[in-house]
Parts: sequence; structure tokens; C-alpha cells
Amino acid sequence: YQSGNEQKMADLNFILQAVTTANHAESIRTLLELPNPTKIVVSVAFARTTGLEAIQDSIKPLAAKTKFFVGIRNDITSIQVIKRLLALELDLYAVDTGSRKVIFHPKLYLATNASNAIVIIGSANMTFGGLHNNIEVSTRMALDFAKNSSDKAFVDTAVRSFDNMLTEHPKHVFKIKDSKH
Repeated sequence: YQSGNEQKMADLNFILQAVTTANHAESIRTLLELPNPTKIVVSVAFARTTGLEAIQDSIKPLAAKTKFFVGIRNDITSIQVIKRLLALELDLYAVDTGSRKVIFHPKLYLATNASNAIVIIGSANMTFGGLHNNIEVSTRMALDFAKNSSDKAFVDTAVRSFDNMLTEHPKHVFKIKDSKH
């Protein structure tokens, strides 16, 4: 509890994949089970089909509510995963820094509804290793907007920050509309 205002702290879980029994694939699938989600935001530096396969069945019914940001100037993200993400009909955005010395590297998995959110922030890319057997660390936060007003502010800031990349950096963050694009 926070002194004075009786607000509860977020429910936090530590994920240390390959050292503890927790893994990112299962944690992300659980995040995607949030009831009545209004928004899903995924951000990864690297994506491969073997990573998408771990969460594809869970994210497919939520595609219309999903914004997916993926780094593309890194020699790891594959065209095959881009095509499979497009086939899911979610909002897919490429992030190209224009440099091989500076890459897009945030890893965020977020699901929110009117009163709650689940957020995973850490080191896990959407690759097989990143979601299953690499030694990866993340924090899983279960947020309750009624119990703590800063939880909603945190989620709003996260969503807005990714949305702002679209308008503030249009040459580097752009929607992938089809496989030709």
C-alpha cells in the first residue's frame, strides 16, 4: 500500500525464463486472455515465424484491436513473419531507424480493457528463443484502474507513446499495408 492514499500497488510478477519455470510464451498467451480487451499493443525488435507460432492462436481473435510494432533493420526479423502478421489482419507497423548502429529494441506486450490491463515489459523478442528457452527477464504487471489511478495513467502513456511514433516519425514508423508494401 502507498501511505496516505490507500491505493494498492500493481500486481507484479518476475519472469526469468530458462532459470525459473516461467516462460514468455505462456505469459503472453495469458495476457491475451484479459476479458473484453479494447487494445492490444505489441512491440518487438525481432520477430520470426517460430515466435509468432507460440502466440498466433491467442492473438488471432484479437487482431482487430491489435497494433503490432516490429523492428525491420536488424537482419533478424523475417519477411515470412511479416507476411503471416499481415494475414492476421492486425495493424502492423514497421520501425526502421535508418541505421544499423541504432535499432528499434523495445519489447512490450500490453492488453487493456475498460478497467484493467496486463503488461509485460522486458527482454523477450518474438522469436522461438525469446519466448521459450533463452534466458530472458521481464516484469508482468496486472493493473487495476479502480485500485490505483496511476495504473491507468501508465497504460495511457504507453499506448500514446507508441501512437505518437506514427505521427512524430513517419519516415521511420509506417504501416505495412500488404506484402508488396
